[in-house]
Amino acid sequence: MATLYLVHQTGGQVMTFTEDGDNTWHMTRLPAQQATKVHIIMSFGRHGWHIKEGGVKIQASTLLAEQDPRVPPLGAWEGVSSGIAWTGHWTLQAEKPELPPLEMISMASESFSLETFTLEDHVVRVDLRMHRQALSDQDVENCVETIRHGVKELAQRPEYTLLFSFQLQDAAIPAMRHVKRLVALSQLGGHLSLPFMRCDPNVSEFYAPILW
Repeated sequence: MATLYLVHQTGGQVMTFTEDGDNTWHMTRLPAQQATKVHIIMSFGRHGWHIKEGGVKIQASTLLAEQDPRVPPLGAWEGVSSGIAWTGHWTLQAEKPELPPLEMISMASESFSLETFTLEDHVVRVDLRMHRQALSDQDVENCVETIRHGVKELAQRPEYTLLFSFQLQDAAIPAMRHVKRLVALSQLGGHLSLPFMRCDPNVSEFYAPILW
């Protein structure tokens, strides 16, 4: 099956679309746990080629009269939704973006540890474990910036999907300003997808498509 890559012109994040017949393409950069839950479709409609998740999010910049209903136009596309995940200028291309090998990140302090490693099927797991030592403002900023950098690097490499694992059972009670800052991590991807819970009730895992 044919595959196309939609690349954000500023951030470099990549969506992968695979043809499935009837002039329809599905976004396939998803872990198996999400394949039946997330439906992002590229197809031709009254106003030309567009990408939909509920409503139209991104559409081809090529003039409608010049678009072929059978083949999505390569080149410029434009975000038409106000959602953070969709805004900006995009390029649809047939070539997979080539980047240097991904470097795994890790860091540790008295209050938390952060580690990444690769699982099967090109899933990169990010483990964030909180310790009994109270978080400092600097700890929180170091953690947020490290994850922000790692997510950006992952988003630019279409072969990967992302798994966040938060282990909070030993954490000290955080200050509300730290809670708000850590919750804001979900804004890195526009949104995180529906949570997938492990059997361990103290550990939450979130599979994220890394669209953004």
